[in-house]
Amino acid sequence: MKKILSVFAYIWASLGTLTILVAFIGMGSWQQLSLNLPFMRVDPQYSGGAVVDSVVRNNLKISIHENVFPGVFRQSGNGFVQIDVNQCPADTIRIDSLLINNKITTISATPEKAEADGFEIEDFVKLADRWIIRLKIEK
Repeated sequence: MKKILSVFAYIWASLGTLTILVAFIGMGSWQQLSLNLPFMRVDPQYSGGAVVDSVVRNNLKISIHENVFPGVFRQSGNGFVQIDVNQCPADTIRIDSLLINNKITTISATPEKAEADGFEIEDFVKLADRWIIRLKIEK
């Protein structure tokens, strides 16, 4: 009886070891599969929210995201709207007459400073080929 129990214990341990190896070796593919599930999504605080409008000005593709009011249990009163300026390797940009939240604004940015008429800049970053600019908004 002891011999039979020890054989089952070794088989059980071997199966557990194989399961752990498969789980860790296939971690990347498991991650991709889980991210494609319909209920998985990235928090808008990190992604900027869904794109609601796209504009092409001066050979720049500008994506305007939805308004985001981050909060734990309910939306906060202060939020942001994210602007992505794609295909822009230049160190300075200037965009005139851009409609954001029913306000026409002009955005200008350098790696040190960004400005928008009628809005306060929450954050901005210059990447290799695009700009990401977040404008503060209130409800």
